[in-house]
Amino acid sequence: MNGQAGPRFYVAASRRGPRESGGLHALALWTQAEVWLRRPLPADRPGLVLTATGPRLHVPGEAPRWWHPNFTTQRLQAPHADLLVRALDLRPGESVIDGTLGFGYDAMVLAAAGARVLGLEALGIVAWFTLDGLWRHARPLARHITARRADHATWLASASPASVDHVYLDPPFPDEDAGSTPTFTLLRSVAPCRRPDAALVADALRVARRRVIVKLAPTETPPAGAGLPPPEVVWTRRLRYAVWRHHAAA
Repeated sequence: MNGQAGPRFYVAASRRGPRESGGLHALALWTQAEVWLRRPLPADRPGLVLTATGPRLHVPGEAPRWWHPNFTTQRLQAPHADLLVRALDLRPGESVIDGTLGFGYDAMVLAAAGARVLGLEALGIVAWFTLDGLWRHARPLARHITARRADHATWLASASPASVDHVYLDPPFPDEDAGSTPTFTLLRSVAPCRRPDAALVADALRVARRRVIVKLAPTETPPAGAGLPPPEVVWTRRLRYAVWRHHAAA
């Protein structure tokens, strides 16, 4: 996911969680959050609570949750048949920038198909929550996934030309297109929606050697303008992707 300056976050430990506050302060520094040592927990902002069984993500208005792969386990049964993998024409060992890591579900599928994935995530508490969950529950795939706290637009603007094989962008959809799954609800709760535009796709095409893919909402048209070539659109009943390719390397 991706966002501008967001809400304030906190990190805390459960009563049965870590007893040392040093780890909390290091986590707060990395996630740009406040250490919260008292009770009750803040009810008006998101936060991470470290427990004996792993971090728990708290978002106002939602039930607290631990990281879980959800329905990604079904996609992992045949990753090479997954529409995202096929749209990328992914080859073993290729590098993919997942510009909006979120909870890491797409990154898991890409890693299972043989990719080396760099996941960019603007929200530190989400990046840490996801990376911890991947290492706890999907360690073989986590070895092929690196998470970095970074805004994808800023990262792409400064990246070297043709420095990765593929760039994949999947920012949160607008409310009317996002659906009502807990994952979408949580991600929309902590960051505003900012959909890719032609300038962002142009930056991604400069950085990618082979393909750029943007996941489209059901009613969304692909980014256009500023000399951007029209993409190929691939879809199933549930998914739509806009695909730009460098034909010499496609």
